[in-house]
Amino acid sequence: YVSTASDGWQEEKVVHVWCSSDYLGMNFHPTVVEAAKTVLCNSGVGAGGPRTIFGNSSLHNTLESTLADLHQKPEALMFTSGYVANDTALTFLGRSLKSKGLV
Repeated sequence: YVSTASDGWQEEKVVHVWCSSDYLGMNFHPTVVEAAKTVLCNSGVGAGGPRTIFGNSSLHNTLESTLADLHQKPEALMFTSGYVANDTALTFLGRSLKSKGLV
């Protein structure tokens, strides 16, 4: 979990943030910060739009290729969130089962 302190206008206390995307607590890890600086300097700031509209960038392709290699698979697909990954997986599964006459 991520811990955060008060912003100064309230009594100082530690708050555990359970809904953060930084569940590994890596936001301020020196290696992560330096890697982010490098990417920002080379690629600029902002996504430009969702992947479905804006398309792929070389960063998307590199990440997916790296993930595929890591897991010894021919390809990998990156999703923007766990919700989108689950929605896609369940939609595909439902269509696949229906096309085979199993649903």
